[in-house]
Amino acid sequence: AVSQLTLITDLLGKPAPHVIDRISNRKARAFLHAMPEKPGMPFEVKFPGADPEALALLKGLLSFDASERLTAAQALKLPFFKDLPEACFADVEPITSAQFEFESQQLSESDVRDLIY
Repeated sequence: AVSQLTLITDLLGKPAPHVIDRISNRKARAFLHAMPEKPGMPFEVKFPGADPEALALLKGLLSFDASERLTAAQALKLPFFKDLPEACFADVEPITSAQFEFESQQLSESDVRDLIY
C-alpha cells in the first residue's frame, strides 16, 4: 500500500490536508500527512508523446479527491471520445443490485466449470 501511495503521489503530488482527512484508511492518512510536500509531475513529462486529449482525460480521472474526478458521463463528453459512435452515448438504465445476485451464490468447482464451458 505504501509503495502504491508513493507511486500515486509521485504523479499527482501530495494531496491537500482536507483531502487527506477524507481518506478512510487510517494508515494511509497518517502516511500522507507525514509526507513532505511533493509537487505533482506534469502528465506531459510522465507520458511524453501522448495525445493531449488522452492526457486531459487522465487529468480528469486521476484525483485523490473523488469530488474533483470526472464522472463517466463527463468524461465521455471530452474530445478524446469525439469519434465514438453516437450509440456509446445513449442513456442506459442504472444497474440494480439484483443484477449482481450471482455474486452471493455458493458455487462448486463443478458449477463453475459448467458455467464456463
